[in-house]
Amino acid sequence: MTGVRLEGTGAYTGITANQWFTVKTKGALDSTITWMFRSDGTTYTRVTLAVDYRVPLSALSWFSNFAVVKMNEQEADLVLANLRTKFETKTQES
Repeated sequence: MTGVRLEGTGAYTGITANQWFTVKTKGALDSTITWMFRSDGTTYTRVTLAVDYRVPLSALSWFSNFAVVKMNEQEADLVLANLRTKFETKTQES
C-alpha cells in the first residue's frame, strides 16, 4: 500500500480448485482478497481479483484515503496485466 509496510497475518478461508480462493488478512489492515477463475470453454480463462479492505481514517485524511484507494486499484490492474502477459507468453511458447 503505497510503500508502507503493514504487519499482519493471512489465512485461506475458502478454496474451490480451479474456480476461486479467498484469503482474509488481519492486522494493520484487515482485508478479504478473492481470486476467481472462469474458463470460457476454449484456451482462455477470465481472472477476476476482488479486494475488500478498510483504511483506518484515523491514519489518513479523507483525501489521502481516496488517493490510497486509487493507487491500490492501479496496482491491482497492474498485477492482473502482468498475470495475463505471463500466461500469454507461456501459451505462445507451447
